[in-house]
Amino acid sequence: MTNWIASVSREMHGSNNESGIIAHNDAADALEKIGFKRLVYPRIDRHSFLNESIEDRRKRFRIITAGVSPGDTVIMQYPLWMLKPLIMAIDAEREFIAALREIGDVKIGALVWDITTWIRGGIEEDGRGYGALLFLNEFDSVISANQKMAKRMREEGIVKPIIPMQFTDIFYSGYVNSKKFIKRLNMVAGNINFDVINNYQAKTEFHLIGKTNVPIEEWNNYDNVKFFGSKPQAELFTFFEGGFGVVSYDQAWGNTASSWTYGKYNNPMKLSLYLAVGIPPIIPSDFAHAELIKQYNIGLVIDDFSKIDEVLGNMTEEEYSQLLENIEPWSKAIRGGHFTQRACLEAIAVMRAKISESVVENADNI
Repeated sequence: MTNWIASVSREMHGSNNESGIIAHNDAADALEKIGFKRLVYPRIDRHSFLNESIEDRRKRFRIITAGVSPGDTVIMQYPLWMLKPLIMAIDAEREFIAALREIGDVKIGALVWDITTWIRGGIEEDGRGYGALLFLNEFDSVISANQKMAKRMREEGIVKPIIPMQFTDIFYSGYVNSKKFIKRLNMVAGNINFDVINNYQAKTEFHLIGKTNVPIEEWNNYDNVKFFGSKPQAELFTFFEGGFGVVSYDQAWGNTASSWTYGKYNNPMKLSLYLAVGIPPIIPSDFAHAELIKQYNIGLVIDDFSKIDEVLGNMTEEEYSQLLENIEPWSKAIRGGHFTQRACLEAIAVMRAKISESVVENADNI
């Protein structure tokens, strides 16, 4: 029996800056480390895919799944991100599962990164109109991002066993520099919105890393703000000198009413990134990881960002050093692929043991 991890081709996905694709490949790398085989598929133009004949599409998935045998287990990352552009489409997921079911006696688990209609439709949208959520009942087990996502999944109709992952891993084995006490904010994003700075009233130094359409000279008009442009993820492990990592976009300019509410349920990549590189994250209290952050003292939970000067102004070097010490085991676990490995191995054990009830632990406390 072979354990497989389905993953979009590293060579063909076209961008090393798409967080969903990076998470796919980091998960596959972590699972290969413990003996999983990679089930690789290419990115496909969505419109071309939908215009193909059903038989041609079946052939495509038969080729992709050709190495899978009866008795094997496949962890399928969800969404697949097989179709481009990256928009909601479960056509590929549905046909991928159908090809695996044709083999016979194959257990299929879903490693869920996002429920895309929760993002696109707002936090009150349950996703049933597109089937993105309830489609997960087609799998034999479901790995949720965390316990809070698992609880909502159960409430909205997922009946299969659910295994919470807790954090998204950022698989990395290179050098990580030591950090020092600096009263500084750092934020990494695919695209930096200039409104972050237009509405930033605090005096604390703020470093921004990402793409922007605003001319560099406009960023440099602010004495306490520095813009560094986009950087490869691997470079960030030695880029940060210290300080704190801002997870939520809207919190950075005090707009608490429109906080990125999907962060209440998913595993923000920025959160894992900051922990992996070894700096304390800053998140709002309604995010899924807020209680964990407070319990283990590995970051700051702040709702009113206008008070950041006061919060950091009162912090001592000893308190910051304690944060760094507390973060270290979590950082090593995220860089080593621990959370992906544990959740996927547990999902396989659940599927092979034919356990039907939920395995969500302490979800009511999240």
